[in-house]
Amino acid sequence: MIPKKLLYIAELFIFFIGLPIAYLFDFLPGFWKMIPLLIFISYCLIILKRAKKISLTDMKLKEVRNRDWVKLLIFPSLLFTTLFLLFPDNIFSDYDNPRVLMAIIAYPVFSSLPQEIIYRKFFYFRYSDLIGNRYLLIVLNALLFSFAHIYFLNYVALVLTLLGGIVFSLTYFKSKSLLFVSIEHSIYGLALLCSSMNQFFYKEF
Repeated sequence: MIPKKLLYIAELFIFFIGLPIAYLFDFLPGFWKMIPLLIFISYCLIILKRAKKISLTDMKLKEVRNRDWVKLLIFPSLLFTTLFLLFPDNIFSDYDNPRVLMAIIAYPVFSSLPQEIIYRKFFYFRYSDLIGNRYLLIVLNALLFSFAHIYFLNYVALVLTLLGGIVFSLTYFKSKSLLFVSIEHSIYGLALLCSSMNQFFYKEF
């Protein structure tokens, strides 16, 4: 019988390294690319549900402090304002592209939330015992979260998602809320998508 530890390592490599590499080489055409992602998120939800590690309590905000809400409003606002001052002509410049507009509208539910389920809820439940040290786990999580964006083929996306992975992990541990970290992820993501930075985070299937 294969030790559980080896199975978890294989699982981590297949989903968190193998899948991004497969997308990098465009192994599936067009919207067929959605199929592996749907399988992955379904797998994560099944594992979490069977272990009773996901429920409606994850969507509550009772552990979130007032200062967390303040930071959630201030930092993305500063980011967006900085981008506006640096690139005023590029803010909202792609609204005439229906695919970009659709991506912005769908982002909170169909991108941020699934990513947080996979990279925060599932990852920390599944691999905490495997790694042991929380700080090493957060670093690994951030590196893998960044690697997931290799599909965009630019260092800006990799650097920003590396930093985002650390920020979102710390938020997740502090707030104990999947909903709150998904909201934070959405706000930062939308600030980038609505600015000149969307060129680094958008690629048509």
